[in-house]
Amino acid sequence: MRTLPSRVDKQPSASFFANILAYLAETYPNAKFSDEDLAKLKPIWEDLWRAGRTAEATAQTTCSCNGKTLFPSASIAVEYKKGIARPPMRAPRGTMYGLTEYRESPALERQKKLTTAAVKKAEAVNADIKKFVEELRQNPPRSERAAEAKRARLGVLQQRLGEAIDLARAYAQQATVARTEANLGWARHLPGLPAAPKPLEAPEIVAKPKTKKAAAPKPDKKAGTAAPKSDKKPKDAAKPEKSKAKGKAADQDKDSKMQAAISAALAQQLEQMGFTKKS
Repeated sequence: MRTLPSRVDKQPSASFFANILAYLAETYPNAKFSDEDLAKLKPIWEDLWRAGRTAEATAQTTCSCNGKTLFPSASIAVEYKKGIARPPMRAPRGTMYGLTEYRESPALERQKKLTTAAVKKAEAVNADIKKFVEELRQNPPRSERAAEAKRARLGVLQQRLGEAIDLARAYAQQATVARTEANLGWARHLPGLPAAPKPLEAPEIVAKPKTKKAAAPKPDKKAGTAAPKSDKKPKDAAKPEKSKAKGKAADQDKDSKMQAAISAALAQQLEQMGFTKKS
């Protein structure tokens, strides 16, 4: 507790104690002001007087009563330092927030921001791994070379995730230690520090070549499963015998006409030469 330089090693006046007791008697009319209870309170009142408190302020803030007995207020034992609790940024005057919305010391707030940033980074990498695994499930590698490239990519993502998780845990540990050392009771009302995500289970990447479609089975001639023969006959076999007869008659008619033409031409030449055909 702070002490005024002008009151170091000095005692308050008797009227200081008189005003405190009169104030308390008005506040707690049924209280018993025993010498034993007052002896416990006197050193506390002296320290508050050296810190600059008035008798009225001392009576208001240092004593409690259960109806009959006076005892020191619990707030007397608190060593409070100004600035350990701060309002939200740009809070307007006259505004009172819930206890969970106030900020801690600048050093602790810095550790909390670093922890939150590292956790968000780890969550982002975890999301990338989840997306990679989903794409791998839909489009598996078809060759060993492609599978090796996928394994390398997954290894890089896992390394990034491990670094982000380690960093988030380190910052969270530092913030927890700082809170413990500060030993501030009001900090128990604040939200806990963000936790790093758990890494996703990595799948085994194996090449999966495309399967070829099976060819249709060939018929077994021995088993009598040969395809039935077509009813169509070959072109040569399809010609009827009549067509052959017609061909022979056409050739004979052609020969007869040719002989008749030759005979007519020969007769005409003989007639021109003066040979007449006898009737």
